[in-house]
Amino acid sequence: MDVALVGSYPPPHGGQSVHILNLSNYLRGRGLKVGVFNTGLNKELREDTVINIASSKSLLTTLLLRSHFKLLHVHVTSAEDFGKLIPVRLAATVKRFPWLVTIHSGGSVNQMRRASSLRRRMSHALLAPAQNIICVNDAIRDELSTLVEPETVVVIPPFSLEFCSSSLSMEFEDFFACHAPTISCVGLYEPAYGFDQAVRMLARIHEVYPAAGLLLIGELKNAEWCRKLIKDLHLENHVKLCGNLGQQECLSVMNRSALFLRPTLYDGDSISVREALALGVPVVASKTDFRPDGVSCYRIGVFEDLVSRTLESLRTGSKVAARSVSHHVHLEQVRRLYLSVMKS
Repeated sequence: MDVALVGSYPPPHGGQSVHILNLSNYLRGRGLKVGVFNTGLNKELREDTVINIASSKSLLTTLLLRSHFKLLHVHVTSAEDFGKLIPVRLAATVKRFPWLVTIHSGGSVNQMRRASSLRRRMSHALLAPAQNIICVNDAIRDELSTLVEPETVVVIPPFSLEFCSSSLSMEFEDFFACHAPTISCVGLYEPAYGFDQAVRMLARIHEVYPAAGLLLIGELKNAEWCRKLIKDLHLENHVKLCGNLGQQECLSVMNRSALFLRPTLYDGDSISVREALALGVPVVASKTDFRPDGVSCYRIGVFEDLVSRTLESLRTGSKVAARSVSHHVHLEQVRRLYLSVMKS
């Protein structure tokens, strides 16, 4: 193959996995042979171009013995994602292939700032040999430039979009028919994604919009606490736990929503926020290191600010239905970086 991508591959959907899916499809459409080494949660994938990776040892074995490629691109959560970086660094030393790394998580900035001098030296030793390090926002780039040579670090947001509006299943059609306004939210049932804030906020929204609804999209693992919270707040008929959705179905749900909510504690460069904006959907999101223009940001941990911003957006936000959206500028930047590295 020409390029091998290492990282999470959907389902479940998330920023990293959606980016790898979009990137692999884009590269194949432009004549490159691409394979994916899936280090994500779903090990049941059965695709010709996907190899499921169970562990760091499995990744090392695959890189050394089971694959041939011209360039490797590894996707990690942070500069301390040693489970991927160590086998990649070892394999690259043995086989002498060029490689790049993308750091996705907004939480990586604080991790680097809090890291001990030993862990910083380890991160430097692992990352320094990479031909380029791609960061999803400026904050990550600025902090990472204290670890490695700044000229090797570039900022390329992981956003791309290919969407044509399509009909939804009857269960979603029924939900939209019975609830207005409807708010959608994508993530996981973990504290960092703020689903608890979304549910509590809906209870307050009901004081103004009694028919309002909330769609929580994402893997249902660890969702029991959320179901209990919904029941305690008497919102059983107003919140739908959607589970994993296919990419186009997820975009269609977002497109039909009156507002998209991103109540995370931190973010790198949220693909779902950019998708919502591109679809013309008003966005309310926590004020993290980076949010693109057009987002109404609230102060993290200030619940009343979240409620106020949401009510304001619902009152004044204008929804423009998407008809056909295609946006691949950032994927083309990555492709050109590949070509530059492979020529050098």
